[in-house]
Amino acid sequence: MFWKLFIMIMPLLCVEAIEETVHTPRKADVIVPITPFGAASAVQGHTGDARLHWQNGPGDGGIYQIDVNGPLTTGLYVTTTPIVPGNEVLLGTPIATVVNLDSSGNISEIRLYFFSPDHILSEYIEGPSGVRGGPFCTDCITTLRFGVEPGSTALYALRDNASSGIIRVGFISAGAPTTFTEAVFTTQGGWQLGQLHNA
Repeated sequence: MFWKLFIMIMPLLCVEAIEETVHTPRKADVIVPITPFGAASAVQGHTGDARLHWQNGPGDGGIYQIDVNGPLTTGLYVTTTPIVPGNEVLLGTPIATVVNLDSSGNISEIRLYFFSPDHILSEYIEGPSGVRGGPFCTDCITTLRFGVEPGSTALYALRDNASSGIIRVGFISAGAPTTFTEAVFTTQGGWQLGQLHNA
C-alpha cells in the first residue's frame, strides 16, 4: 500500500521540484524595461560580456546599447547608452553589428550598421576613444553614401577577426535592387562594393 501511494505521489513531487528550480528568480533580478521597435543585434566577447542594440521606436527613434556581463540567465544588466540619435535613423531600420576583440578576448571595437531616413547605409563605431559616427565621421561608411533600396530590410555584417580584419556589410543596393550588394572593407583598399555573381 505504501509503495502504491509513493509511486502515485512521486511524479507530483518531481514536477514541483522542477518548477521550483526553473521559476525561482535570483534575488538580485530586476526586470530592465526597454521599448524595442523592430530589429535588434548583439555582439559578445569571450567572457560573455555582451552589447545588445535596438531601436527605441516609440520613443526618440534612436539606437541604444545595453551592456550585460553575461547570458541573461546568469549575467546582469550594467548600463544603457544612447548610441545613434533618432534623426539619423530610418524608423524600422534593420541593425547589424560586428565586433573586434583584443588579445584577451574582450570587446575592443564595435561597428554598428543601419539605414538612415534618406536610405543611406550608415555606421557608428565604438572604440577605446569613444563613439563616433554621423555625417562627419570620416572613417565611417556613411560618408560614401551607399544608397539602399527603399523598403528593403536586408542587412548583415561579418568581420574576420584574424589578422586580415576584413569587414563585409551586405544590403540591397538602390543601384542593384535584385541581388545582394556587399560593402567590403580592407585595411589596404578601404570600402569597395561588389554584387552577388554566379561565376
